[in-house]
Amino acid sequence: MSDPRETDPILDPKYDAAGLITAVVTARDGALLMVAHMNAEALAATQSSGEATFWSRSRGRLWKKGETSGNVLRVVEMRIDCDQDALWIIADPAGPASAAIRTGLIDDPTRADLLGSWALDTDRVCVVPGAKGRLRLGALVDYGEGQGCAASGTARRSGDRVQMTFGACRFEARFEGDRIVFPAELPASCDSLCTGRASLAALTVERLSTSTAEAETLRTPGGKLLCPTASAN
Repeated sequence: MSDPRETDPILDPKYDAAGLITAVVTARDGALLMVAHMNAEALAATQSSGEATFWSRSRGRLWKKGETSGNVLRVVEMRIDCDQDALWIIADPAGPASAAIRTGLIDDPTRADLLGSWALDTDRVCVVPGAKGRLRLGALVDYGEGQGCAASGTARRSGDRVQMTFGACRFEARFEGDRIVFPAELPASCDSLCTGRASLAALTVERLSTSTAEAETLRTPGGKLLCPTASAN
């Protein structure tokens, strides 16, 4: 028997078992801005505020794009596919950085330096110089209730793409100048880096500092350096 939501014109999103629906966000010209997830509360917040709000699986809470940097996504139009199991959001990127780029006042932020400290709430990422063209990388997710992720590894950047390696866990993240975005889906080999319900998937952090000296001091809850040198214990 078919689901009436697939033929009914009334908006009635088909959320998955976790209560989420995929949201694809593009600019007016069709350029892909991001892929994230929404639950019913995030969708309602987006509709009421006009600014894209998502559900962060790594933090277990609502997250509005640009809530720290001010670079929000102002919704122009929202569409849903015929099965009502995926959203398409057309948005205008806002904020001081995107406005300056459009007017040519500053360079494209994807050319910005990746080095330094990155954060959102209690989540942290450090990026410092490494050896043989690679960068040293660390990621820390605090899910709460004693659950979290702690990973140290290496990274190699190519434009707005960052190939990250944490042992057997390997994936490509996106660098947007003012933030680093981990993919929403990660290999199963990354699961061992986290405890409980915590995950590195969809981790999004914004620039905290450009100081590599400061980034090198970041530590895990157990006291280990997050971006250790080769000789660090």
